Amino acid sequence: MVQRTYLGLGPPDRARDEFAALTPWVRDLKALQQECPRLGPDWLALSIPLDSLQTAAYHFTRRPDFYADVAPDPAPAPQPGHPQGNRRLADPDEALAAFTAFRPYVQRLRALQQRCRPYGPDYSALDLARQGLFTAAFHFTRNPHLYAGALPISFG
Repeated sequence: MVQRTYLGLGPPDRARDEFAALTPWVRDLKALQQECPRLGPDWLALSIPLDSLQTAAYHFTRRPDFYADVAPDPAPAPQPGHPQGNRRLADPDEALAAFTAFRPYVQRLRALQQRCRPYGPDYSALDLARQGLFTAAFHFTRNPHLYAGALPISFG
């Protein structure tokens, strides 16, 4: 029988470093959200992954509003032929490309999850962040399996 020890993310100081490393993806999500009409269905759909990651960060660091000071990248200029509201997310191909770019983020969350006891509180907090992104991606792409191939497989 093989015994495995789950170290988790460590003390809050070390966990802060892990969540700080996710900041570029938070910035990208906020930039996508900035392209949507405020408080519209698409804006709210993009709030789901942001809020769920914020919840996971609080679970590990006990720091409220961990990503509050993260500003989105400047919104791109509207392109001709795109509706003013959602810009690139209104186009199914562009939405697919935008959410496919989050595969490394999904892989990183999964790698963090593998350090935690399966289905324990830490694992579930990180799963909340993953599922939040899956929900937003489905909202825009209607593909329930967009990130199916993005999960690293580990046997040890």
